[in-house]
Amino acid sequence: GSKEGIVEEIAEKGGEMESTSSDGQACINRWIKLSEHLEDVMDEMGNLCEGIGGNLGPFAQILRTASFYHDIGKAHHVFQTVMRERGAPDMETLWAKSGTDGPLKYERRYFRHELASALTLLSAPEILQEFEEWEIDLITYLVGAHHGKVRDLVRSMPDEDPPSDGGERRYAMGIWDGDQIPKIELIDGRIIPETVLSLAPMEIGISENGNKSWIQMCNDLKSRKNLGIFRIAYLESLLRVADWRASAKEEVE
Repeated sequence: GSKEGIVEEIAEKGGEMESTSSDGQACINRWIKLSEHLEDVMDEMGNLCEGIGGNLGPFAQILRTASFYHDIGKAHHVFQTVMRERGAPDMETLWAKSGTDGPLKYERRYFRHELASALTLLSAPEILQEFEEWEIDLITYLVGAHHGKVRDLVRSMPDEDPPSDGGERRYAMGIWDGDQIPKIELIDGRIIPETVLSLAPMEIGISENGNKSWIQMCNDLKSRKNLGIFRIAYLESLLRVADWRASAKEEVE
């Protein structure tokens, strides 16, 4: 068009921005335990890696690990509260999928379970202690990015509700500084310890605990010779496909 042309604003309708608040895969026709779903996605990732063959090199183990931990943030009480309100068969079990229809309505606007998953890995470094620093960064990034809502930047939304206690806590995408993830017992016997989440990585520069920011982590990954934006996008896609395939199988089994 011409420079005199008027560009109409694309208005957001219906409350929260769909691109940030949607979580359609969490509702299928069966109740699926969190530990079961994590195992299912890792199995599908294993199938993908086997099909691709040796071309993945060291990234195969990184992808399997990211798939195993990708949804641990669903243990967050905001997600589990919705599961119980939907009539979960067992109130003591941690659930990943609801056997009901319709979108989930969280008590906190813009809640993103995958950010909680990534922050759990950062807040409990013993979970990934056998990996090198860049591998931990990549696993954490892939876990956070597997729905495409969290990538280079972690920030609160313009109309997001702040913590209800009126304090000065950080908050972003429905996660509040100091939130707790309960202990998670996984199928293979591994245990995710009870973890207090820190949103210090959303700040610019080195945080008070000496760790780098989320932005710096992403920049370091993009600048690595064995990565770059296109390879990272490819790895993101593989994790996304493994999650889709596992969810599709869970729905029909």
